[in-house]
Amino acid sequence: MKRFMIALLVLAMAASAFAENPVAKGMLFMDGAWTANFAKSGGDLWKDGNGDTPTYLQLNPTLGYFLAPGIAIGATVMFENWKWGDTKTTTFGAGPKVYWFPTAKNADDPKGKLLPFISGSFVYAQDKLETPSFTEESGTDETKTTGYQARLSGGGVWMLTNGFGVHGEAYFELQNAKAKYTPAGGTELEGDGVSGNEFGIMIGVLGFFGTAK
Repeated sequence: MKRFMIALLVLAMAASAFAENPVAKGMLFMDGAWTANFAKSGGDLWKDGNGDTPTYLQLNPTLGYFLAPGIAIGATVMFENWKWGDTKTTTFGAGPKVYWFPTAKNADDPKGKLLPFISGSFVYAQDKLETPSFTEESGTDETKTTGYQARLSGGGVWMLTNGFGVHGEAYFELQNAKAKYTPAGGTELEGDGVSGNEFGIMIGVLGFFGTAK
């Protein structure tokens, strides 16, 4: 909830400068999936045998540009880092995201209106997990996982102002991942790729700003 409220505030400020039509050519958008989170846990609950506690950092911005009325393309960048003593994991991913607002011609002064949309995204990501060796007195075991997420969504944005709204959407996502494990002082072992899928619903915020052309 805390991250959602931060995203809400950031988007409300960013959308302070907007055109009468938020999905016009030349406008920019900032997706409410945008998050920036840092956490440091403490207390006996989180201490391991060496007295270490975990630290977590997440960055996940999504920004884009309207190439034509109602048609926007953007990019999502994902970075996560988690560390607990000698164990740490780092994830990095990136990919494109597109939006289509079919009612763009009727989106002038949209405050109080619902703007339907269809969106698609593709994110390629790599995760590296490093842990103390299970077989050697020193050294690190490493597991690398690579894969992608391809998502198709449909929903609508309820505009609270002419440049800022709350959106709800349903999505279907295809997923694929493959792992490689390298023990300390050992030979790399490569696993088979596995795939999956996910259906869900989500809510978020969407901000529009810039100058229409």
